[in-house]
Amino acid sequence: MNLSTKKFLEEYPTNIKILEFKWKKLKGILDLSRFTELEELDFEGNNIESIENLPSSIKKINCSHNSIVS
Repeated sequence: MNLSTKKFLEEYPTNIKILEFKWKKLKGILDLSRFTELEELDFEGNNIESIENLPSSIKKINCSHNSIVS
């Protein structure tokens, strides 16, 4: 079963610094517009196709094993 990325992210508070969700079978577009203070992002092993609204506060990203196209 694939989870809705949008619905999954709604479970997290908007002021988090670290967002980690590995191997959750998420797919589609990762919209980070709600996470303006995010510094670390780790979503290894999903089926994310693109990232939107990446905050300027980001320092570290692990997006290996996804379907991101530049």
